[in-house]
Amino acid sequence: MSEMVLTLSQVAVAYGKQMIVKDISFALSRNRIICLLGPSGCGKTTLLRAIAGFEPVAAGRIEIEGRVVSTARTLVPAEARNIGIVFQDYALFPHLTVAQNVAFGLRKLSAAQTSARLAEVLELVGLPEMRDRFPHQLSGGQQQRVALARAIAPNPRLLLIDEPFSNLDTMLREHLAQELGRILRTSGMTTILVTHDQQEAFVMADEIGVLKAGKLQQWGDADTLYHRPANRFVAGFIGKGAVLSARITDEGFLDTALGQIKLPENTAPANQRRVEILLRPNQVRVDQNGVVNATVVGKVFRGLDILYTLQLKTGQQVLSVTANDIHYAVGAQLHARLDVQQPVMLADKDAELRFAT
Repeated sequence: MSEMVLTLSQVAVAYGKQMIVKDISFALSRNRIICLLGPSGCGKTTLLRAIAGFEPVAAGRIEIEGRVVSTARTLVPAEARNIGIVFQDYALFPHLTVAQNVAFGLRKLSAAQTSARLAEVLELVGLPEMRDRFPHQLSGGQQQRVALARAIAPNPRLLLIDEPFSNLDTMLREHLAQELGRILRTSGMTTILVTHDQQEAFVMADEIGVLKAGKLQQWGDADTLYHRPANRFVAGFIGKGAVLSARITDEGFLDTALGQIKLPENTAPANQRRVEILLRPNQVRVDQNGVVNATVVGKVFRGLDILYTLQLKTGQQVLSVTANDIHYAVGAQLHARLDVQQPVMLADKDAELRFAT
């Protein structure tokens, strides 16, 4: 049996003449959780539907455990792919109890096997006492877990989850994301999650693919995407930050409006002298050692900390974070400095910087 549960090779999906997904390639190994992350309209749900078998591909190939299920001339139907799916609206049967909903996909099992699997899955999602209730008697989070239990009960090869928290209160999302991640890892289910929320992706996924306008921008774990984004789009979409223009000096420094940064050895790009650098809020310090004057033009209290927007004399703006008990008023003049060990350099218009080898 192939270690790769799912393989996509140069997949494209179109609606009529409009290309929605373009040249997507990646592979998913067993017992891994990946996330397709991107803004609304980027093509992530369309790609998920193509993997499920609900949409044909215009080009490329989709394989499940080595079996080709989609090409421009081949479309194995969704029901023959052994895939579990959790839809945005959960799609629970309102006239069936929790137990009946979860057991819906177990009709090929004996009564004893169904009863045992039902008890096992309800225990996994923490709902054994809810088995006789109907969907309308459950909270949104409980409905989500029932939908998840129904999807994983038949032990599918692959589980697809589309925007799992889109219908839930914002306050519940972080807790439920942690809970869903725990359930998926406990079950050992190979999973693809689709979301526009980076925090959900960070909490649950082993690897994340960032999409923009139907194209895969970068693939990696959360740390890689946050600290080493491939381009301006990923830099702006993953985490908060600001972009500051910089000039590379002959002495190996990045010269910016907030001071100089020493470039690590062999990291100066070979094709550009002017670049932009990504600054995360924790890399801009406000203290008495600051060498640049900055004006507070924005302030957001976030509970654990305070996020400030600072405007430099050049008109450029950067973000800075402080402890929640350090307050500056909007309009205050502060001293700022850089604290950057590994600068992230970006080229204009998503171009790639070329480095000497």
